[in-house]
Amino acid sequence: MRQPADFCGIVGLKPTYGRISRHGLLAYASSFDQIGIFGPNIADVAKVLQVVAGPDAYDSTASQSEVPQYQLSTDLHNKKRKFAYLRDALHHEGLDPEMRGGFESFFEQLKAEGHTVEAVDFEYLDFVVAAYYVLTTAEASSNLSRYDGVRYGYRTPEKGLDLADFYKKSRSEGFGKEVKGVYCWEPSY
Repeated sequence: MRQPADFCGIVGLKPTYGRISRHGLLAYASSFDQIGIFGPNIADVAKVLQVVAGPDAYDSTASQSEVPQYQLSTDLHNKKRKFAYLRDALHHEGLDPEMRGGFESFFEQLKAEGHTVEAVDFEYLDFVVAAYYVLTTAEASSNLSRYDGVRYGYRTPEKGLDLADFYKKSRSEGFGKEVKGVYCWEPSY
């Protein structure tokens, strides 16, 4: 949510898990799935969050705690904040130097405004992407198993298949590359 928003020059919020109900969201990887907010500025995103956050009788994972007054806490100039960033992420070899410079410049701006900015260590950074793919593909496999072409989802028009081939054909034709994981294994010539 945040990265696509940044590419478009808007604000994106990925809330804490459970802050916004996931009721009605099509499950891909349940423990990672969240509903986020896009908006032109922080204040507008805070207003939307104020409205959509909170308990939901249709989602037992939605937080039952009181919803703070988000729109009152969006002014960084009136209250000094503490920010942290992952030291290794900022100095990772894969990070574009222009992006690194942008982050460093922003951190200096925050410090100049009186905020605290600290680097924190996270020794498992190199394992994050691998762990993400193991967990999300396992959850996706479980959640998407219901799309068998019988009860839910795309159904292959091919006739005369036994049940196993019917499932394979329906899923092969109906699921995209991301879900099937094909994009990871296609050779590039």
